[in-house]
Amino acid sequence: MAEAARTLLNFGVNVCQYRSCSRSQLPLLHLVIPGPPPLATSGFLMVVKLLLATAININAKDDEGWSAWRVAASWSSYDILRDIMYTYGTCVELDARTDDGVSVHDLSQDEYFCRKLMPNWSGTDK
Repeated sequence: MAEAARTLLNFGVNVCQYRSCSRSQLPLLHLVIPGPPPLATSGFLMVVKLLLATAININAKDDEGWSAWRVAASWSSYDILRDIMYTYGTCVELDARTDDGVSVHDLSQDEYFCRKLMPNWSGTDK
């Protein structure tokens, strides 16, 4: 899977394109993130890493206001969240909410979300 993605990238695929999915248009990265672990063994994590290394808009939103950060949080994909933070740092809109006003903490459904994501976290988790 990662090799196919690498080949597409080498041929100049537009990584900022939106693709049709069900009833909406989604940024390419949004289509790779969803799914339960283990992303590492499925090849999806490597595809995410390849996309993160390109000129994608990390804050691109779908029709409901979800960014890649929110999609990864909703699946509790800590590896992807860490990769996004490492690659894009302060460019990520960490506190932005979806169009429905839902926060990343709410989407994660994990009361220790911040502690798992950032081991040195000293604030409140919710």
